[in-house]
Amino acid sequence: MRSRASVIAIATATLALGGLGACSESPVSFVVLSLQSATATPIPGVDKIRVSVAKGQTQMRVLTYDGKGATIDQVTMNTLSVGFSSGESGLITFDVDVMNAAGCTVGHGTTSKDIAVGAVATATVALAAGTICVPDGGAPDSGGPEGGVLPGCDPVNPSSTSAGTMCTATQTCQVNCMPASGASPRNECTMGGSGAPGATCNSNADCQPGTQCFNYAVTGCATKVCLRFCNTNQDCAAFGAGGGGPGSFCEGPVMCPSFLTAYNTCTFNCDPRAAAAATRGGCPGALACVMPGSMDQVDCACPEATRTKRENEACTGAADCAPGLLCNMMGTTRVCRPICRCDANAAGTCTNTTPDCPTTGTVCRPLTNNTIYGICL
Repeated sequence: MRSRASVIAIATATLALGGLGACSESPVSFVVLSLQSATATPIPGVDKIRVSVAKGQTQMRVLTYDGKGATIDQVTMNTLSVGFSSGESGLITFDVDVMNAAGCTVGHGTTSKDIAVGAVATATVALAAGTICVPDGGAPDSGGPEGGVLPGCDPVNPSSTSAGTMCTATQTCQVNCMPASGASPRNECTMGGSGAPGATCNSNADCQPGTQCFNYAVTGCATKVCLRFCNTNQDCAAFGAGGGGPGSFCEGPVMCPSFLTAYNTCTFNCDPRAAAAATRGGCPGALACVMPGSMDQVDCACPEATRTKRENEACTGAADCAPGLLCNMMGTTRVCRPICRCDANAAGTCTNTTPDCPTTGTVCRPLTNNTIYGICL
């Protein structure tokens, strides 16, 4: 799951490697996260760790930690502690990204844990290795401010005067990591086009105002796509607003190879089901629809080369299973299971009556921490 947003941290966060955090109310509950590699291959050179904390569809905060060059493996104990105030309880989802010194994500994992006032809970986050560093499709990149707001126009609303620079109705606002003049990174008005979010593109001139052309080549797919800038989920596609998925979310970080900006893009409202895998879930170019975390969140991504496992084959994490399948724990064994449409009711029973499980004799069953989707058993 792509997950970035600017929020105020209201809980203490400490890390065995050295943590950064702020506190507006003394925490009374804690969740200790243990970071491990999902496979025997270590993830070296971790410079920063970002933890997105959410309850349901509501993002509570994003915490940043100093990794100090740590290596994430299956032996070393790398732990961090997230604190919660007296008014916070229930099932919490932790979306973890570890990044290298260039600002690129080199490992990702998600876990969920119930918190209760006055209690300390523990949870393990299995991090799947993989470099994600999506640069601007319209300009070269260089160094810049970590997580900084760049001067210039507003990428979300190019014609707004709130950022001090207003683009015309036919222009879009591009995040330019290195202007041609050699000046510092900035946002610039540039001629836009008619390409809607999700349209393939060659440059920013193909994308409508409020979007920008992004290049997925560094993740292994020769695909450039117009992505919608956003401030909140309300800027993205709501449930039922076209597409085959649950809606889209403002969780796509805009990265340059040497730094992470403060800007975000909308994820794709794609269809992650096994029944839609043949058409990549409606994703553009060579991208495919995957379900990288809980809470029904989906996105179009360049499938990892490791996504080769089929139904009922053993897996260690989401990156092992082919698109349309999910690595699910059954007892003490993880296996790839087809994703299906469940539409679970309050009692936790699937209500969708349209069969979409590919194997005869299997039916859609509810999936923990999901409502819309389930797995075929």
